[in-house]
Amino acid sequence: MASDEAIADNELLYRRIPACWYRPDDGYVDPLAFRPNKLDVTGLSLGRASFHAAEAEAAKGRAGKKYFIAVVQASEVRKSGATVAPHPLEGDPGHAEIPELTYDVRKADIAERLMHAIRAAIIRVEGPFDGAREASE
Repeated sequence: MASDEAIADNELLYRRIPACWYRPDDGYVDPLAFRPNKLDVTGLSLGRASFHAAEAEAAKGRAGKKYFIAVVQASEVRKSGATVAPHPLEGDPGHAEIPELTYDVRKADIAERLMHAIRAAIIRVEGPFDGAREASE
């Protein structure tokens, strides 16, 4: 599979979630886990499961922090009206994005609606995993 190949409806996607936004006891994921941050300039980042394991996706988080991985299916994200597009990066060919969810619109009504819709599309949550990225990166 080429890294810029279209994302099929049945493809699974990962979203790294800081431990503070997930309650393992009841499975609740805070919709803020899907709120774009200042690095999400062109869209909310996701990982394509066909390119790497959930643990590898979590390792992209900061060292010393715990993360969970929310797993969603592309078709369920698209039902919310969002686009799921490949956006390979150097060193991360499985990077994908939701271009409607950028940092600039994080407080808009559309962002709020999409955050809740994506949260509702979660198939399962995996983890916890340790982040491995150094803070200086």
